Amino acid sequence: MPGQPRRARFVARDPNWAKTSAHGLRLELAVRLVLGVLAGFVLLVYGKKMDRLPHLGVGVVLMAFPFFVSSAFWIIAIAAALSTLLWLAVKNGW
Repeated sequence: MPGQPRRARFVARDPNWAKTSAHGLRLELAVRLVLGVLAGFVLLVYGKKMDRLPHLGVGVVLMAFPFFVSSAFWIIAIAAALSTLLWLAVKNGW
């Protein structure tokens, strides 16, 4: 209608538009990387301060491996396996 302002309509052409940032990075992958790196950094600092070799080693691996694994399933599986190995090492007196 003439005289009324024209309202803009948002049309999403990409069904995954909410999961993609402006640079094309998947937000959920970025969150997993940040959480993996942060958890690894916390274990690294704890292992270094307390002179605990298992924590130090798992911290380094947790910080590094998400950069080489792209699948969310494998990132979660490897992190769970490393956490289990750390738990077993501490339980057995390392």
